Amino acid sequence: MKLRLTPELAYLVGMWYGTPYKKGLGIKGEQDIQEIFIEHVLSLGIAQPNQILVKKDGAYIQQTKYKKFFKEIMEERFIRFKYCNDYSAAFWAGVFDAIGGIENKMLYLSKF
Repeated sequence: MKLRLTPELAYLVGMWYGTPYKKGLGIKGEQDIQEIFIEHVLSLGIAQPNQILVKKDGAYIQQTKYKKFFKEIMEERFIRFKYCNDYSAAFWAGVFDAIGGIENKMLYLSKF
């Protein structure tokens, strides 16, 4: 089965881009962001609950097929996400949820 980018996967790619975990395919961060990541992974059927590894500083799965797909998407991110559409919106929502916030009525991305 060939993987295809969907807005839901674009959201996960954005989260992963914002805070990638070194082991497997996952994110670094607090428990609340880990829960969002796990919820999306389970809802998309990427992994079963027993395949998700949760550590103190992040959560990840061992899915080389998806990790390779995410890396391919990131190599093409300037082409794929340059237009205003559902894919770009989902990608940037994932980035914002992973490393963004609002302070003094201003949006910010803590990593960039």
